[in-house]
Parts: sequence; structure tokens; C-alpha cells
Amino acid sequence: MIATTASPLPTLLGDGGLYVDPAKPEDLERALARVLGSDSLRRRMRQAGPAASRRLTWDAAARQMISLMHKVVAQ
Repeated sequence: MIATTASPLPTLLGDGGLYVDPAKPEDLERALARVLGSDSLRRRMRQAGPAASRRLTWDAAARQMISLMHKVVAQ
């Protein structure tokens, strides 16, 4: 996946994507060329994307929220 750096996607997807500055169209052009020109990059992204999405569960979100609430209360 090619996505913008102006979103939470880089943190959520990790190696499952290439990230571009939305204010720089040339970044998108370079990212597209990299993906289209590299079988190994496409293969890596194809494997990393679903792995990242498996981490995005309601249980994981709830654990993160509870952890954040504990930190706020402790302050």
C-alpha cells in the first residue's frame, strides 16, 4: 500500500506500506515506480500488510486505551 505520511497509517501498517508526503507529488511518483519495478518489494508488502492488519483488533485497541488511562491517572 502507498499511503500518506499525514495519517496514522505509517504507525498502523509499518512495513506493509510505502509512505509519501502528500504535498510532494514526486514522492508518489517515486513510490509507484518502486512498487511497480520490484517484485521483492511487492512480495514483502503483500506479506507485511495482512500481518499488520491482524494486530488491529478491538482487544488490542482496548488494551492500549486502558494503558493510556492508567498513565493519565498516575500523573
